[in-house]
Amino acid sequence: MCHLVRGPTNGTDEGIDEGIDMGLLDKAEGLLGDNKDAVKGAVDKAADLVESKTPDQVDGAVEKGADEVKNLLDKLGD
Repeated sequence: MCHLVRGPTNGTDEGIDEGIDMGLLDKAEGLLGDNKDAVKGAVDKAADLVESKTPDQVDGAVEKGADEVKNLLDKLGD
C-alpha cells in the first residue's frame, strides 16, 4: 500500500518517502529499469493531453504534478 505522510508539525511534505512502502519502490525500480527518460517523456505527453482537455486555470497544477512525478522518478535508483 502506498500512502503519503505529512510532516508532523508544519503540514509540509517533509519526510514524504517515509510513508511509501519500500517493496513498492523496489518493484517500481525494477519495472523502470533503464527507461527513466522514456517514462518521463510519457509523463510530459500525458500532462500535455490533460492540459489540452482542461481549462487553462489548471495548467499550473498539471505541470506541478508532472514535475513531482518526474522528481520521484529521478530519486528511484539513487
